Amino acid sequence: MYSGNTIAVLGGTSIIGTYIIKQLLISGYKIKILETTKSELAINNDQISVVEGRADDYLSILKLLEDSTTVINAVTAEDRFNPNNSFITSLVLKAAKNFDIKRYINVSDFLLELPEDRRSLRTRVFSHFKKLAYPRLADDLQKEYKLLLQDNLNWTFVRCAAISEKPESNKIKTCSDDCPGKFIHPDSIASFVVSLINDNTYVHKAPFVSN
Repeated sequence: MYSGNTIAVLGGTSIIGTYIIKQLLISGYKIKILETTKSELAINNDQISVVEGRADDYLSILKLLEDSTTVINAVTAEDRFNPNNSFITSLVLKAAKNFDIKRYINVSDFLLELPEDRRSLRTRVFSHFKKLAYPRLADDLQKEYKLLLQDNLNWTFVRCAAISEKPESNKIKTCSDDCPGKFIHPDSIASFVVSLINDNTYVHKAPFVSN
C-alpha cells in the first residue's frame, strides 16, 4: 500500500542502494531513482520511477527531488581515491530549498570523525589505516559534514561499519560516539535507514551502525 511519501534515492544501484530500494518497496513508498540511462535499472514496478541524469549535475538533482519528501543518498564513495560526496551533498542541499523536502539521510562511512567521538582502540586503528589508504575520502567526508551543519534540513549522517554480505547477526547496534561492531550487512543498513524517514531520534546527528 502506498504510504503517501515519495523517496528520492541517489546511488540506487550501489550495493547498499539496492537493499534500501527493496526495503522502501516493502514499506510501501514510491521511489525516484537517478540513473544515467533508464536501461540500467531493470525493475518493472509502478512504485519506482527513473530520472535520467547524474548525481554531480544540479539539473538532474532538481528533477530527482521534485515531488519528493525525503532524499536518501547511498552513493557513498564509488571512487574512494577521487570522492565527490561533499559536492553531491551541496547540490542536494541547494536543490532541496526549491521543494518541500523534509528529510535528508546520508549513508556514509565510519571515517567521519567528530570532536565528541570517544572511539575505542579498535575503531581508531581501523580508521587510521583506512585514512592512510584513502586520505581524500577522509577529507571529503569532513567537508560534507560541515556542509550539513550549516543547513537546517532535517539531516542524518549514518556512519556504517565495514560492509559485509556474509551472514551476520540481524541485530542492529547503534552508538553516537564509537563504531559498536566491525561489520554490517547491507540489509541491516537498509532497515535502519528506512526507519529514519519518520523518526526524529537522529536528526542533526551522525550515528554509527553495525551488526
